[in-house]
Amino acid sequence: MLLQSIRPCAHPGKTILIRNVDDDLFWSSVYYLPFRLFGWNDILLTPDSRSGIKEDPAFPPLDSYFLTLAAATASYAASIDSGPPSPIAAIRP
Repeated sequence: MLLQSIRPCAHPGKTILIRNVDDDLFWSSVYYLPFRLFGWNDILLTPDSRSGIKEDPAFPPLDSYFLTLAAATASYAASIDSGPPSPIAAIRP
């Protein structure tokens, strides 16, 4: 279901953000980066998903899975201005 929700082809050149990912969805569907099988490398989770995911001390830190708050804020600010379109497309599974 998660992979069906993500269509980077519909948003070429944009980073795809996935919202509302909980602990179960992360560890069963996101952790092993299945998107890379399709060549989709610019897929990240939104910062607000972080609180719902429990880090496992047996695995490396999960920072690389999330868009940084600074990057999210900068993208949002750019979308408010009349500047270029945001390089981010948000997806909700």
